[in-house]
Amino acid sequence: RSQTDQILVTAHKTAWHSSKSKAQAELEDFSITVSQIGNEIVVKYRREPAMFAFGTQQIDTVDFIISVPAGLDISAQTDYGDISSSGKIGASSLSTDFGNIELSGAEGNLVAMTKSGDIAIDDVRGEDNRIELSSDFGEIELSTSTATSVVVHSTSGAIFLNDVKALELIDLSSDFGKLEFNGGSSDILELRANSGKIILTNLQVASNITAHTDFGDILLDEVTADLYDLNTNSGKIEIDVLGGDIKAHSDFGVLNIQSTQPATIDLFTKSGAVAYTGPLGLGPHSLATDFGDISMYLPQDTAITFDLETDFGK
Repeated sequence: RSQTDQILVTAHKTAWHSSKSKAQAELEDFSITVSQIGNEIVVKYRREPAMFAFGTQQIDTVDFIISVPAGLDISAQTDYGDISSSGKIGASSLSTDFGNIELSGAEGNLVAMTKSGDIAIDDVRGEDNRIELSSDFGEIELSTSTATSVVVHSTSGAIFLNDVKALELIDLSSDFGKLEFNGGSSDILELRANSGKIILTNLQVASNITAHTDFGDILLDEVTADLYDLNTNSGKIEIDVLGGDIKAHSDFGVLNIQSTQPATIDLFTKSGAVAYTGPLGLGPHSLATDFGDISMYLPQDTAITFDLETDFGK
């Protein structure tokens, strides 16, 4: 970020060859242009493709350092290389095919995409803004940020959110990797993991939480919501929440549900124990397992009618 209203572009070129003179000739092949098109500043780099040679090769590179006035919108794209941004920039669109993305201090919409690399985002602010992050192969971390909506997807890699607040939707998904969200709030929270744990702590969700994983545990601690829809095909579900409507289903795994406030519960597992601790809401309530024990730990003044049935057991 520049301290003035000027835009400063610095290019650091690196070339490799068998001799200094040949490396210098490589540098001269680099073509770097800086142009202005309307209100846009366009920086382009091009060089003639090198002949392929067998064996280990050093790669010629150009590193750009661009200083811009505070609040300027940024669009940066590279086929190969990292992108790093800091300071109070405006709306940002960052994309690399192969490399990491780091950003801190943006104000406005943010779109960051990498096909292979990690994404680390911090301190994004704005009104009526959205945050969209995606990596085909790499971890994604978003912290200390606010937005109207947040959408994060990793094809292969974990997703971590810490102290993130959204007025509307937070949507997290990973084809292979865990989802972890600590501290924050939203109106709606949706989480999908094909293979990985889902871990939520210290969250305030105004409406509903939907969490599904094909293979992995679902763990919630100090989380509030009106509705919990939790499902895992293989894994345990352990939650400690503050009331609401709780639906927790597992094809293979134990259910351990605790609520400090009255809750309406729908608990089912095909194989595993089911346990509920806490007061009950208006109901109706259902606890079922095809193979395992069922336990309820209720306040002493609870008045309830039970309908108990087992195919095999006491």
